[in-house]
Amino acid sequence: MKISVCGKTVETYSLPCVEYLVYESDSDVINISICDEFEVKSIRPLKLNLSAANDFSVNTGSKVIIEFENHNPLFIFTYKKQCVNKDEFTYFFDEGEFTLDEIKLKSGEKLYVGAKAVLHAHISAQDAENIEVCGPGVIDITGISTKKRRMAKFLSCKNVTVKDTTFVGAIDWTIVPINCDNVTIDGANIITWEVNGDGIDPVGSKNVYIKNCFLHCADDCISVKATDYDHQEGCTDCDNIQVSGCIMWNTKPGNAMEIGFETRCDNITNVSFVDCDVLHCVYEGWQSGGVFTIHNGDRAVVSNVLYKNIRVENAEQKLFDFKVYKSHYSKDEERGFIKNIVAEDIYYFGEELPPSILRGCDNQHGVKNMVIRGLYHNDKRLDNVLKARFIAESGSELTFE
Repeated sequence: MKISVCGKTVETYSLPCVEYLVYESDSDVINISICDEFEVKSIRPLKLNLSAANDFSVNTGSKVIIEFENHNPLFIFTYKKQCVNKDEFTYFFDEGEFTLDEIKLKSGEKLYVGAKAVLHAHISAQDAENIEVCGPGVIDITGISTKKRRMAKFLSCKNVTVKDTTFVGAIDWTIVPINCDNVTIDGANIITWEVNGDGIDPVGSKNVYIKNCFLHCADDCISVKATDYDHQEGCTDCDNIQVSGCIMWNTKPGNAMEIGFETRCDNITNVSFVDCDVLHCVYEGWQSGGVFTIHNGDRAVVSNVLYKNIRVENAEQKLFDFKVYKSHYSKDEERGFIKNIVAEDIYYFGEELPPSILRGCDNQHGVKNMVIRGLYHNDKRLDNVLKARFIAESGSELTFE
């Protein structure tokens, strides 16, 4: 697809499911014009307050999702142009296309991908500190080796930063910090279309800050876990996982904001999702898909979880889905439970409000002390279980305030 940006004709990248464009500008405002042969259906997120039109303007730094009546959607990721010192980076890809298969970062190393560059490589690090992947360019693993399961994996690392980069084509989890401490993922974009293509999966980690990201994922957009799939150190307690300012589009299976299924640790605590937009959360068909989900399949106590100021534009299966049960992902024989959950100022803008389910495996192993402080369907406040379409059973406790 060719579109006009600030008066210049540019070509978008074409993928099986979407078109996308990375655009860097000196200006504070970017003018976008789309050929009239493509009929614009919507421009999301709705908070941009843009009507469906083929000509519009956005502030530089915006992430714009355009849906058409007769074409795949278009994602536009805009950045303010910055001066970059090449000497500050261990790996520097400024312009062009590069294939390296894998880059293993060591302590103190930094990788930069410019807005006019596409890097084909898996990224990994182990026992490293003070590492960084950044730049407004693209890392695309479409067509390169599939032997490495994770696209960007950080094992037992400290002080990890991922900033602005667009990750494309993962057939498995995309960005995966395992047993890490102090991880910041800021402004990243993730596009996947193959099942198991999770976005960001903090595994057995603490002090993880995910902000201002866009996630179009053919599975969970964000999933907090404790599991030994990659390493036994992934079965470590999770603490202080903060998600804010993110835009999510869940496709095929999975969920938008997930904790679980794998919860093979003692505690997953202090997890927050604040000021986020969910564009779509599609029908999964396996009875576990939803926007806000906690699937506690092992022994962990999942506690102190906050959902605040979340806008949901479309969800086809469930809004909340909290369960304690033995699933096909479970390994622990002992069951855990879920407690101290707050949902505050949650807005659903679709036509029909999806149902919500809270379910334990028995009265001792359920959802304890969930509080809702403002749940709205098209600006109408829902103040009880029936209006909100909740089912709470098997030891689950729900209060509307």
